[in-house]
Amino acid sequence: MNQGTAQSTCESKTPTVPGCTWKLPRLNDDMKNMITAAGGYVALRDGFSLVGGTNMRADRYWTRETDYYNPSYGLAYDFYSDGTSVTSPSNTYYVRACLAF
Repeated sequence: MNQGTAQSTCESKTPTVPGCTWKLPRLNDDMKNMITAAGGYVALRDGFSLVGGTNMRADRYWTRETDYYNPSYGLAYDFYSDGTSVTSPSNTYYVRACLAF
């Protein structure tokens, strides 16, 4: 989905954890912390099946961020190359929401 749809879809979901909300992850706050906690981007991408979930694809996933130099562009994190892409928010990428406490 595109970045705007990704963000509104995440925010519209109701988590089962009281007091929490779903959100599209921020690159440096949420995404990087999850990658570090998992032991690397491959471990995060491929680790969901270990707890009964569906692994992520080796592809781009939307973040909540916009480009610093051109705010009309979004940032996507690439779980294939451990990189960030500056891209049009109308492009279609994957989404993996995170919980906000």
